[in-house]
Amino acid sequence: MGVPLKVVLLGTAAGGGFPQWNCACALCAAARDGKLPARTQESVALSGNSRDWWLLNASPDIRTQLTTTPALAPGPGPRDTPVRGVLLTDAEADHVAGLTVLRGGAGLKVYAAPPVLATLAPCVTCSTATPPGSGRTA
Repeated sequence: MGVPLKVVLLGTAAGGGFPQWNCACALCAAARDGKLPARTQESVALSGNSRDWWLLNASPDIRTQLTTTPALAPGPGPRDTPVRGVLLTDAEADHVAGLTVLRGGAGLKVYAAPPVLATLAPCVTCSTATPPGSGRTA
């Protein structure tokens, strides 16, 4: 039997988070009033060993998501991180904007399908993204 996969839901809201900044519906109003919890934009952390973590997409809220998740805290060295890289499902802005925050992570890998990499190629921050299986680091 294999090692169980650990999954942490870092964010579960659609693009823009919840409440939406420009929405006055009853649910967003309830969140603003503290009756419902606010939620950050969709992103997931995955680990097979509780030490090495991979992000499924990198939302614009990734900094907040990382700093509020103890398993993803930096250390033990001053610039060490348990985050090993990002697996991109597509090139939607809500899934890749967090890459700019992660650019300071030495050796972080970014994996995506070739069409996603082609879409991101003009972006300097994303230009070192890694095709599946190539093992290049960002």
